[in-house]
Amino acid sequence: MRLRFKAQHSILWCDDCAFGRIDADLTPEKVATFYGPDYYTHGANGVQFPLSFVDRVLMHIAWRVDHGNDHKPPASNGRPASMCDIGCGGGENLKAYADADYDVIGVDPDKNAAAFKSWPTLLGSAENLPHELRGRRFDVVLMSHSLEHCIDPVKAVRNAASLLNQNGRLIVEVPNNACYAFEKYGAKWPCSDLPRHLSFFTRRSLAKILSGAGLEPSFEYVGFCRQFHPARKRGQKSTHTHSAIQLARTAFSTADLKYDSIRAVGSRL
Repeated sequence: MRLRFKAQHSILWCDDCAFGRIDADLTPEKVATFYGPDYYTHGANGVQFPLSFVDRVLMHIAWRVDHGNDHKPPASNGRPASMCDIGCGGGENLKAYADADYDVIGVDPDKNAAAFKSWPTLLGSAENLPHELRGRRFDVVLMSHSLEHCIDPVKAVRNAASLLNQNGRLIVEVPNNACYAFEKYGAKWPCSDLPRHLSFFTRRSLAKILSGAGLEPSFEYVGFCRQFHPARKRGQKSTHTHSAIQLARTAFSTADLKYDSIRAVGSRL
């Protein structure tokens, strides 16, 4: 175990596990203080970041590499399908699945999350599932950029897996902490999001946690083009030159260095 980098909130890193953890004693009450009233899942508009000509050129080149591969609901094949989004936040994924004819329900620990205003949403978390889900099973359980917020990610994945029906899939997307941007920018990388992110995954550590929950995972890397949007550069003191160097260094590198996120799809063994 070593200190990955020293900041106001530092990360302890295990090379053998390829996994990091915030260096802090955590309780639900303490973690709740990390989220202010302007947190983005509350529906705040946030700061606007106009694109310069150079920004547009860099993003276009990056888009030609991966075409902005964002998450899309799996095809339901014409049959009724159900989905539970744990850590649903603003409700964007609930809307996408509902538009794809899924019966949806969300779970979030923040009663002020915007999803509560528009979608059927229960108060709870992956570690402490709401009692209303007892006995329910789903075709898809989604945890999109929520596992890294959990105090106990092992329990969180096991609980999420328990909600799957026989042929269900658990979809987990987290920041890819093996990527070049994390190595380069550390705590200033937006996907580090200290102190709200408590755990720091790579493909190897994410595979281990899903396998431990009785799931066989498959993986894809996502999130290349978006790294060159100025909103994703905040706090990095990054110039267009730095962005161009990052693009040149990563465009044709291995996926684990290139993309900012890993998406795992776990099916029952």
